[in-house]
Amino acid sequence: MFDAFDTVIGSLRVSATVLKNLAVNRERASGAASSGYMNATELADYLVRKGMPFRDAHEMVGKIVTRAIEAGKELEEMDLSEFGEDVYEALTVERTLGAKSQIGGTARELVEKQLTADRTDLETDQR
Repeated sequence: MFDAFDTVIGSLRVSATVLKNLAVNRERASGAASSGYMNATELADYLVRKGMPFRDAHEMVGKIVTRAIEAGKELEEMDLSEFGEDVYEALTVERTLGAKSQIGGTARELVEKQLTADRTDLETDQR
């Protein structure tokens, strides 16, 4: 147990150092976040908000993703105009992240709040 404790403490110290010195390339991070169909669940949620049952939305989005993969396109590059004019706005990275506003979600204000709390904890632990 003592060995496990020492290992965890050492790992946390290394993690704190890495995170303290981490530099994020915002352009590359934004590009990575905008690719790979990570917004597929947001498209399904969008369709549910428009009144479609989730089961049907899930199935439809699966078919759209399959067509997008076959065409070598991202979701927002597909013709989705049949769903509404605001569908493309719903698929943006900012909207997708902002839609997750529950505890542990990706909404900007939640992430900022957690980062502030974590920085405070790290500073306290460093003393």
